[in-house]
Amino acid sequence: MDAASPSPLLRVGMLAYGLDRPGSGIARYAVELVNALAASEPGIEVVLLVPFAGDLPEIDARVARVHLLGLSRLPAMMTAGPVAIAAAARARRLDVVHDPTGISPFLLPRRVAPFARLVTIHDMVPFVYPETHARLTNLLFRRYIPRTLPFVDRIVTVSDASKLDIQRFYRLPSERVVAIPNGVSLRFARPPEAEIAATLARYGVAPPYLLAVGALQARKNLETLFEAFARLRADGLPHRLVVVGRTMWKSEGVFRRLDDLALGDAVLLTGYVEDDDLPALYAGATCFVFPSLYEGFGLPPLEAMACGTPVVAADTSSLPEVVGDAGLRVAARDVSAYVAAIRSIVTRPDWAATLGARGVAQAQGFSWAAAAASHARLYRQAADGR
Repeated sequence: MDAASPSPLLRVGMLAYGLDRPGSGIARYAVELVNALAASEPGIEVVLLVPFAGDLPEIDARVARVHLLGLSRLPAMMTAGPVAIAAAARARRLDVVHDPTGISPFLLPRRVAPFARLVTIHDMVPFVYPETHARLTNLLFRRYIPRTLPFVDRIVTVSDASKLDIQRFYRLPSERVVAIPNGVSLRFARPPEAEIAATLARYGVAPPYLLAVGALQARKNLETLFEAFARLRADGLPHRLVVVGRTMWKSEGVFRRLDDLALGDAVLLTGYVEDDDLPALYAGATCFVFPSLYEGFGLPPLEAMACGTPVVAADTSSLPEVVGDAGLRVAARDVSAYVAAIRSIVTRPDWAATLGARGVAQAQGFSWAAAAASHARLYRQAADGR
């Protein structure tokens, strides 16, 4: 083929497992990636492989759907999924099938399923913090996924830190794992002041406040943040602490520590918040705090920075890659370090403004269009390798 000729159309099946249960970073990744591929990669035709009934209104209407009914739960996807996916790939003449959710339902030999296979493994939490996951998830990572990897052409992950963990725990060479950073949706920017005020009023939030976003579970390390906040309140901090996120498995310790500190109405737990409301909550906060012990990527601090909010984050796993020098990074369990970092932002408006501007600049380095372009190149490499 002439070097100037356009690349042939590549058909990519994208597994849509879990997109009927929105709210997770993995679901956000899948939706944003599919939409960015549809919008900016004309050489890629994406076909959604949907394992549940119902529509996906958040997905670009140009993206075709194929339903694989009966596979909406993890045990079914792990067992019947490989055969159903192979049948759909044959019927739609797919060149590549990509599982963006990390299940890796690829167990059939290539002679009966001759398409390239990719899986995105976002993190290795079940190895690093197995106590924070249910038994089935730990089984998936420790028993099931290792069996599928000989049938996988490329493993994608979302940070260099996760790449190193995947190589270490699965004993894989560097060339088998490709790190492609997430982007930040264009919706994350500072909204008009009237929109900020209306959204805050709807959730019963009154400035000034500190903000944390993430599921209520042990790995998010909210207990450390609660203790730092209690010290700041004892020193006269007028702010409330707003925590956005749904309650997850084994979250009892989070609520127990909150009760022990007797913070009462000073802490507001909003539960799950729709994505469209998050920019206003980010933008209205004096400071965003993300004390998580381990993240494959960590979208919330990136979203907060895109909205111009100063960020304090744990100096762990992938977070230095995301936050860079645009936010304050502290040792994950160092309560005194959180107190000092938050106080520096609350008491120095000039410093807070500087951090906010740095954060906006840092966030501009992460786009879903760039992520889609990197995935498109990887799809072609995998298909050519077949």
